[in-house]
Amino acid sequence: MKYTTVLISGAIFLGSFNVISNALVAPPSKPLTTVPVMLSSVVNKSCYQSIAKFKKNMSSKKITWFGKSVSLTANTLKLDGKAAFEDTIIDTIVVTKGKAL
Repeated sequence: MKYTTVLISGAIFLGSFNVISNALVAPPSKPLTTVPVMLSSVVNKSCYQSIAKFKKNMSSKKITWFGKSVSLTANTLKLDGKAAFEDTIIDTIVVTKGKAL
């Protein structure tokens, strides 16, 4: 058992020494590439203020969002045997573009 421990420890030591020496001596196989790094992110809040807000109207079978000249109508379905937070799902969405509503 003592000889086995010495033999395994020696093999691990020589293997790690070989890997370290190869890493120090051998040139890299591929040239290193640089990755662009974003140092900071600044969002101009005024650009979002110019976007029209949608108004939401809910009924039992439809949800409608409308604003400026776009209207989104989502037809909903009520599922049986589902948890309260997932019992109503959107079945279809209709996008209408035209005159202001």
